[in-house]
Amino acid sequence: NFLKTQLNEEEQRDLKAMNILANNRARQIINRMKIQDWRAIEKDYKKMKTSKVFWSKLHRLRLQQGKKQSTSGGSVMDEKENIMTSVEDILQTWAKYYKNIYSDEHTSVDEKQKEQEDELRNNLQQALSDHTIPKTDLNERISQQEITQALNGAHTHKAPGHDEISMDLMKAVFKKDTAPQACKALALFMNIMLHFGVWPTAMELGIIVPIFKKQGNTMKPDNYRPISLLTSISKLYELVLNKRLYEYAEKNNILSEEQAGFRRDRSTIDHILTLDTLIATRMKQKKDTYIAFLDIQKAYDKTWRAMLFEKLIQNGIKGNILRSIHSMLTTSKRAVRIGDLLSDWFETVCGVPQGSILSPLLFDIFIDDLMKMVKRKGLGVNIGDVLLCILLYADDIALIATNAKDMQTLLDVCSEFVILTRMKFNIKKSNIVTMPRKPHAEQPELKLSGQILTYKGEYPYLGAEIGGYVTGKGSKESRWHSMMKRIQKASEERKRETLTISRGKEGLAPYIALMYYNTHIRGRLEYGCQIWGVQITKKQAESLDTIHEEFARQLLRMPKRTASVFAPVELGLMPLPLRRESQALRYWGRICTQADDRINKKLMMHYITSRKHKQKLQALNKTWFHTMYKMIEDNYPKLEAGLQGKIISPEEQKDPHMAPDQKKNYARLHWYKLVEEVIQEEGQKWLQKNLEIKSSLRYYAMFKKEISMDNYLYDTNRLGVDIKLQLRAGVYRLAARDFLLNPLNSNGHCSCCCDGEVETRAHFILHCPVHDATRADIIRTIKMKLIPLEDGTLMTSSFLTWMRAIRWGPRPSDKETEDAQMCFILGAPPPTEVTDELRTHFQGNEHQAQQTQHKLAQIVEKATRKFIQLIDKKRTQLIASITSTSTFPHTV
Repeated sequence: NFLKTQLNEEEQRDLKAMNILANNRARQIINRMKIQDWRAIEKDYKKMKTSKVFWSKLHRLRLQQGKKQSTSGGSVMDEKENIMTSVEDILQTWAKYYKNIYSDEHTSVDEKQKEQEDELRNNLQQALSDHTIPKTDLNERISQQEITQALNGAHTHKAPGHDEISMDLMKAVFKKDTAPQACKALALFMNIMLHFGVWPTAMELGIIVPIFKKQGNTMKPDNYRPISLLTSISKLYELVLNKRLYEYAEKNNILSEEQAGFRRDRSTIDHILTLDTLIATRMKQKKDTYIAFLDIQKAYDKTWRAMLFEKLIQNGIKGNILRSIHSMLTTSKRAVRIGDLLSDWFETVCGVPQGSILSPLLFDIFIDDLMKMVKRKGLGVNIGDVLLCILLYADDIALIATNAKDMQTLLDVCSEFVILTRMKFNIKKSNIVTMPRKPHAEQPELKLSGQILTYKGEYPYLGAEIGGYVTGKGSKESRWHSMMKRIQKASEERKRETLTISRGKEGLAPYIALMYYNTHIRGRLEYGCQIWGVQITKKQAESLDTIHEEFARQLLRMPKRTASVFAPVELGLMPLPLRRESQALRYWGRICTQADDRINKKLMMHYITSRKHKQKLQALNKTWFHTMYKMIEDNYPKLEAGLQGKIISPEEQKDPHMAPDQKKNYARLHWYKLVEEVIQEEGQKWLQKNLEIKSSLRYYAMFKKEISMDNYLYDTNRLGVDIKLQLRAGVYRLAARDFLLNPLNSNGHCSCCCDGEVETRAHFILHCPVHDATRADIIRTIKMKLIPLEDGTLMTSSFLTWMRAIRWGPRPSDKETEDAQMCFILGAPPPTEVTDELRTHFQGNEHQAQQTQHKLAQIVEKATRKFIQLIDKKRTQLIASITSTSTFPHTV
């Protein structure tokens, strides 16, 4: 506005023109830089498919597309809810917040608690001063082999601690020629630490980085999770101690079966299946079920260390390892990092650090007494020989009872436990879910720590909505309804982001975007599908499959009229229903190979034995086990060996006396191989069935025999790719197709030639005389490219064999030859005659024959793609010129 007042009209026009030119130039530069960035990403992918650099770049580009990430670098509220905006005030507020959390000494409030503290303190001092080494593997000298295993298991590309030495650097040092000496020196250093039970000063320091929990106000520190960045040496030492401690705990049954958090061969899916089986069985029996989902407030940060040490001592964890753990926790110091600024260091007197290797296992041991206290009451729900009263995944607690009175008893036990351990429940995040026989049953008042709990229709437990899918009218229709809605919404958001960064010339190549989709979108679509995948309704399955199919179609920039089966198959994406069945079958085999005392293994065996009694079976015929059993029995005869609840591998048959872990591993590998075989067979049947029923995919069905991505989609040069895709899918806008879509505006005849021929795909590619010269050029081009190759004579001979196989000519004498020619142009692989000739030439060397065949196919593919691009361009120009000089309607 200021310039308008200072410039005349002519000067304003010149300024506007300059502004437009500058904007256009800036846009060109930005697009060029984007293309360079995409190509750099593709280069990273080709160098290392699991590269963290590759994923970090994708993540950064995703954020640039408008997806903001909440960080701790913005304004923050203090304890009085005053908003801090200056950098110094923000840093001090965060430091004060965490200092207050970790400085809470759980001070006693009465004589009984004082006596408890004194007793715990005395027990700890006695254990620490007792220098007799218990006869366990916990206190043995640390070997170089243990250090090597710890290095191999350590995660790389993680933020380093205050010493700025990353785990990547540590691994690089131990891969050099000096690795044996470095390993020996590190073993000596760790053995000194273990022998004296001390944690060096440099390893005591940890940097706290607040990470937003994705829920709540971003300015409230309560909504952030404090992750501690520790030194790499500290992490390696913890890995060694953690392995010893874990093996000791499992060997001596220190952890209850109901605890699945951070334990090998256990996952969140185990508890989801247990609860699903429980609810389905109880609903079928028309019996009440009460489930209380409890949340401990700041469970890791508020762990009472004195009680933790007492639990370790009670479980025989004494000697040097106890002194080491005690030193690690009691001497630790923390500082908060916000951006590039670091607060002052402060001591911590409570909690186990989040981000520490040992913390999850230490917390599992700390909370294990809760399960023992609950189980001693003898309450819960019986399914066969299994009594279900409590399930834990780390600090996620689920209590189970048959009535309100029993549930209150279990809640009282939990209230007693948190008093003993100086912890608190988060009442707002703790809820009751009921499955009553009557829709409007009375909801009795239930209290936890003196506060009333709220009833809810469902609860998000371990990533799955529990409860809501079995309530209300028509429970079958609403089964897993809420979870499907949430998964669908989250996947749609991620799908849009991925498509945004993969469209246009400056976008990601399809195979890169596909890798991102498989990791970040399909993973969301399939979380928990081992359980719900075989139980959801057809409508629910279709809603998820649509996201999958639409993503593939939009990624390839195909029109909406494209057959839904085409794009996923072209990208090598297995149908989601088959993937869900595959995951469910693999999980069935996993349960079969578990130990007999595992909860889900007991439930499986209860179902299998109940099949002999119809009355018992009736209560279980809505469970996942029943659905899976029937599916295997009816559809997969090759897997019937797994219907007995046990899998015996060929290796076990040869050596029945092998170790239990070996038996389990061999059995699972054998089962997974069988599952892969049957799913591949089902995939072939599905492909053949779905391609044959689509007339637009007639040629495609002739040569597409497996679900895989063809090589031309990996080419960064997109010349002719879009046209080729449309021709393969049968959606290219030819006159014959326009006539079918709108007979009033098109007669279906070719507008390029005057022969009155119907413009089908075969006419356009093979017969239209306008393109005769281009067709001749394609053969000449291929031959010219074959001659300079090392074995040009052979390549030319193989190509001629290919040409003879399809009897290439301007006018084929029969339909079969025309089909072969069409498949040749559209990308069919070389026929068996070419393969046989190459094998004969290379005297049975399969690898060399395949390499040569691949080279031949690559030359043909690029030439035919260029041919398609040229005839499309020529057709477009001819139609445009005819349309501009004629008043009659023509195909457009």
